Amino acid sequence: MSATEPCNPSYFDDAALEAWLAEALSAQAADAQAQAIRAMVDHMQAMLVPVQPSMNFVHDLEQSLIRTAGSQTLQQRYRRTIFIGVAAAGSIVSVVGLAVYVFRQRERIAASLSLWGRLS
Repeated sequence: MSATEPCNPSYFDDAALEAWLAEALSAQAADAQAQAIRAMVDHMQAMLVPVQPSMNFVHDLEQSLIRTAGSQTLQQRYRRTIFIGVAAAGSIVSVVGLAVYVFRQRERIAASLSLWGRLS
């Protein structure tokens, strides 16, 4: 990995990060700021140690994620049901509107024909 390549935030590789930092800092080794950054990185590496989560934490997290996933599925079902209900109501209103229009047109045609018959 060179200093100009973008890093992938979804994957953290310690060796690649150290290589990138070494390359970036070696180019500016004379710079006091680069030396301060190098000292800070070295200090952080010495102080930070990997931590293994407890089994209780892992189990609680798993159960929490399962509950969250279940509630999202229930919310999605309600949304889908509401969406289908609104679509069905819209269709019914359209059909009723079309029926009213046809019925009125028939009445108008019948009225105009009866008026036409009286005038003839």
